[in-house]
Amino acid sequence: MPARLRPSPLKSLQGHFAARLAEFQRQPPPFGDAAAIRKVLPEMAKRASGGQGAPPRDRLQEAARLVFTQGPEAALDTHFRYVCWGLREPRGQPPRSILDDLPLLTRTAAAIEAAARREPILARDWRGLLDAYFRCDVNHGSHRRLRETLAVTLPRVRRGGFVPDWLTLLDAHPDLLGDAPTRAYAEEVLAGRTAVVDRLRVVLGIPPESWFWRTLLLDQVATVCARDGARFRIGMEALLPQLAEKQYDLVRDRALARFLDRYQQSQERAKAHTGLKDAALRWWGSPHLLRNSRWGLVRPETKKMVGSWLTVQALHDFFHLLQEDRRADERRLRFWLRYQQSIESFHFALGPLVHDSHEPDYKRLRDAYREHFSKLESAGSPRNNAFILGFGGYSIVEFGVTGHACYCYRRDNLPFQFDLGHQSIALPELKSPFKMECRLVHMGEWELNFARELAQRGISPDPGASPLVADARQSTWRPVGHPGPTGETMPRFAEAPAGLDALIQHVRQRGIPVDDGRPRSVLWVNHLPDGDELARLLKAHGFRHYAARGWWRY
Repeated sequence: MPARLRPSPLKSLQGHFAARLAEFQRQPPPFGDAAAIRKVLPEMAKRASGGQGAPPRDRLQEAARLVFTQGPEAALDTHFRYVCWGLREPRGQPPRSILDDLPLLTRTAAAIEAAARREPILARDWRGLLDAYFRCDVNHGSHRRLRETLAVTLPRVRRGGFVPDWLTLLDAHPDLLGDAPTRAYAEEVLAGRTAVVDRLRVVLGIPPESWFWRTLLLDQVATVCARDGARFRIGMEALLPQLAEKQYDLVRDRALARFLDRYQQSQERAKAHTGLKDAALRWWGSPHLLRNSRWGLVRPETKKMVGSWLTVQALHDFFHLLQEDRRADERRLRFWLRYQQSIESFHFALGPLVHDSHEPDYKRLRDAYREHFSKLESAGSPRNNAFILGFGGYSIVEFGVTGHACYCYRRDNLPFQFDLGHQSIALPELKSPFKMECRLVHMGEWELNFARELAQRGISPDPGASPLVADARQSTWRPVGHPGPTGETMPRFAEAPAGLDALIQHVRQRGIPVDDGRPRSVLWVNHLPDGDELARLLKAHGFRHYAARGWWRY
């Protein structure tokens, strides 16, 4: 037989082993524990395919010692395989590996490249370099240097006769050793097609803690942020839950910042995205507080956007949930919503009923504003609560129980402090006649009076806010069904047009907030009462009542 047609000895041995293994699996074992034998068969097959794994630990430690003491050139002459597998082996005090010492790694890598030029490297030896590549810190200079060595020496890995599966797979995916090792898989994974990545994980032995998975997530985030409209939002909502996983701790802030900045550029930025807002507050804290420095990772306008979301939510919660007997004060809510972009900070002073309650709605509120509340001492009524709004150089205090005026103070002359955590604030401190700038009462056409006082202090409504008319008895502020200046009345809700969309438009015209998350989410009408005329109409249109927020339906 000509030499070129004769199979190699290794090929013959593998064929013989495969045939014997197949025969053995077809027959019951003549002795021993069949389950125990079957348990070791996968390991035997793995060894036959070239996946032996790392050499013994003591040999790796010896090779690392030689590199540190005699230099990489000498160590590679006698311990080539063990040096390749021992790059991560720590030694000394404090423990340091070859990968931790960039100059030493550079010498070692150059020596390996020189050896590869002289003769091909055995696949089982080169595999040690690949293992270190997937396990080392991607932000360390050693990672880039090791990647360069892998890319240079990959063509010099011996491929005569038997080629391991992992080497064949790596040959088919050369980008794994390039500047963008995971970019090619981002779109596929986003679409739910993970077969290729799963095969890379299993065959190449990429561990869960590898940089590979964090980089793949960031590439998915970049891919999603390059999309437009609903495709961006849908992709973001699919990835947000992954950010909570521990393996993404090191890249969570970068991914979240990318999503926030991208959302700020969208046409939906004025509308709070609940999932994105909750994630940002959970991991970064309130954007209103200077101590939460991670907000410096996003653009100023992005930070302001999330601050506005939180402010609007706080306004709704105070004037709906924290009013006396939970009677929503839509009139005060509508007024302060006109100034939401000017509100730079807010703080709750919670009376005993809310501060100490185990009721789910109040526990949710305390958790949502854990950086924004104190206890209201000497509250008068246990149901009383206060809301402190910061506008530039002024702080304004509103109260939940009726009969209390609104107080305005200069922020450089406050009679109370609330920036030091969950401390207490006494009601008399919030109503100081000696330090107040002005005292405003909610009587008659109070909105015009409030607006004039605010304007005198440089506080203006948001751009696009509906202007207050000279006669506050007109429909902007007059309760539905009450007579106007000429005796006419506004239509009652029972007279609203038929049909869901017409009803929602009718509700909005009367200043009641509506959060329409359809078709992917819920339609909310922020109207807390459950027994009035509007409540009966909403119920007839399929809405369900939730005490903390209002009425909802899909």
